[in-house]
Amino acid sequence: MGLGDSKVDPRTTEFHMDAQARMLEEFMTKLGHEKFSLVCHDQGGAAAQLLAIRQPNRIIAFVLTNCVCYDNWPVPLIALLQILARIPFLPRYLTRKKILGWLETRTPLSRFRTGVAQPQNLSEQSIREYLRPIENSDVGFARFRKFLLAGHPRFTKKAAIALKQFDRPTMILWAAEDRYLDASWAKKLYEDIPGAERFELIPACGHFWQEEKPAEFAAKIG
Repeated sequence: MGLGDSKVDPRTTEFHMDAQARMLEEFMTKLGHEKFSLVCHDQGGAAAQLLAIRQPNRIIAFVLTNCVCYDNWPVPLIALLQILARIPFLPRYLTRKKILGWLETRTPLSRFRTGVAQPQNLSEQSIREYLRPIENSDVGFARFRKFLLAGHPRFTKKAAIALKQFDRPTMILWAAEDRYLDASWAKKLYEDIPGAERFELIPACGHFWQEEKPAEFAAKIG
C-alpha cells in the first residue's frame, strides 16, 4: 500500500510495515488461503518477515530477494529522501514540474539507474512509469510521501530476533551487484534462519532484478 496506483486514503491509512503485514495476512485469509508461499523484495521484505514470524505455520515456502533486514534501512538514499520529504512544498514542486523525472531519465544523477548493474538495463519508459503515480496526482504523491516516512528499522530488527527460530523452507536469492543492499545481508539471513535451505547469488544483476533478469529469478523461485 502507498505505491503505484494503490487506492487507499493517505489521511486515514497506516503505511508502516506492521500494518502492511496485517493487510497481507487479512488479504490471504479473505481469499481463502490457509497456507501460502511468500516472496519478498525491497521494503516489502519487512512486511513479509513480520508476517512470517507471526504466522509461521501458514507459510509453505519463503523467498527473500534483495530486501531490507536487520538494521540496514533506511539505506542512505531513502534516508535522504525522508529528509527531503519533510521540507514543505519542495518535493511536490519537483514532481509536479517533472523536474524529478528529468533528473532520473536524462542525467547521470539518476538514482533509479544506480539500482541496476548496467544503466541501459532500466529504460526511460520504466522510470517514467514508476514516477507516474506521484507526478500526476496529489493524492498519489501524498500516499508515497506517507509510505516513505513510515520506513523505520524497528520492524526488521524485531523480525530478526524471531527469524532465528523460523524453520519453514526458505531460499535466499540475491542480485550480486545490488548497490543498495549488499550481498553480505543475504549471507547473514542464510546463516541466521534455520529453515534456509538454499542461498544463491545472481551475477551481473542489480537491485531491480525484475528489470534485469526477471526470467532467471522467476525460474529459480518457481
